[in-house]
Amino acid sequence: LGVRVVARCPARLDLAGGWTDTPPICYEMGGKVVDLAIQVDHKKPIGCIAIREEEEGVRVVLTHGELLEVRGLEDMADHNNPGAPGALVKCCLLAAGLVDLNLPDNEFRERLARICGGGLKVELWSDLPQGSGLGTSSILAGAVLAALWTTLGASYTRHELVHAVL
Repeated sequence: LGVRVVARCPARLDLAGGWTDTPPICYEMGGKVVDLAIQVDHKKPIGCIAIREEEEGVRVVLTHGELLEVRGLEDMADHNNPGAPGALVKCCLLAAGLVDLNLPDNEFRERLARICGGGLKVELWSDLPQGSGLGTSSILAGAVLAALWTTLGASYTRHELVHAVL
């Protein structure tokens, strides 16, 4: 409890083949991409901090400082709406196995308490404009998952991380 896990990532600059590595295109037609990992202003511009806490639920501090709380399944209802606040983090909670939409709502807190010892605080940021094409959403999802899994003591491979992001 209380240990900060920080994941910082570079942005991605596509030189050729951008989006051909994205499902369903890559599954249907294949794809090859040439890109570079870049820093912006001499730093990795995308990242996430995850901390296990005693307080129940998941508190998410979004890029603009907005606080989002996930205390039950009703707070996950818009996870599949890309425009909803915190949708990316909510999908990461599902991909990380912290939230199971098939369980009754009363088991939500019990599951978090069992896995986390209480709850989580997740803070994420991107110093890049939304829609910039610099890989912000996929790289941010990778940072969130890596921070969550590391915080929980889970072992994972790079392949598993990439698959979960896709």
